[in-house]
Order: sequence, then C-alpha cells, then structure tokens
Amino acid sequence: MLLIDADAQGSLTASLGFQEPDKLDVSLATVMANIINEEDMEPDYGILKHDEGVDLMPGNIELSGLEVSLVNVMSRELVLRTYIEQQKERYDYILIDCMPSLGMITINACIRFHGCMDSRQVTIHYRRCWTQSMGLEVRFIILFQVFCQGIYW
Repeated sequence: MLLIDADAQGSLTASLGFQEPDKLDVSLATVMANIINEEDMEPDYGILKHDEGVDLMPGNIELSGLEVSLVNVMSRELVLRTYIEQQKERYDYILIDCMPSLGMITINACIRFHGCMDSRQVTIHYRRCWTQSMGLEVRFIILFQVFCQGIYW
C-alpha cells in the first residue's frame, strides 16, 4: 500500500513517525515538480518505507508553493495522476491524504481516484459545491461514518 500525503501540513507523514517532514529532501512537491519539468525519476524516488509495511510519499510545506506555481502549468490538474499512473502497478492500494480545501492539489487527487472517504460530516451543500467545482464526471462515492467494519471517522 502506498500512502500519499498531499497536505502541506504533513500530518500523515508526521503521524507515521517522520517527525520533521519539512526537512525531508524529497517530498510529493519534489516529485510533482519533476513531473512538471519532465525530469526522469526512479519508480521509488522519494518513497519512505515504514515498519508497518506501508510505503509513504511524504508531504510537507513545499506543497503550498507548488500549488501556487501550478496555476501556470499546462494540464495542471493531471500532474498527480501522472505520478499515480507510474505507481499503480507496484501497489494494490494507493491512499491519498488531502488537505481540507478544494485547492489544486486536492483537485489533482480527485482526478484519479476510484473512491473517496471524507472524514467529516458532509452536508448536501458541500456535496453540491464539490461536484460543481469539479466540473467533471463524478466517479466517487462519499462514505459516511462507517468504513472498514466499524472504524468510525
């Protein structure tokens, strides 16, 4: 399983024991910048191995700067999809932890996923805004409160 921390706060990265995500040499922002600049990378470039048997593409504050620079990138909503396409044969599951806003990084994550779990109570208004903002064929399911046999979010 690959976990992708697509949140500039790096909370997922820190919760897995990498206490100072902002000091990591390679993060999701680095990888996405390499994709934008068409630089070659090894398939496991920047991926951290965790003792629990999951792999992590860490996130950190550099994602904030990358998000701003995505405004000028052609096909900016497809950058993360390109990375996931490179990784999908290596993993059974790829989970993306997104920031709690509908910015360009979150839109990048939504372009490629097959399902969505929202960790908050989602109102009708929020769902309507979400689907209208996406302007895409909606291919996701929002799961409420019950997920993974009794784990409540």
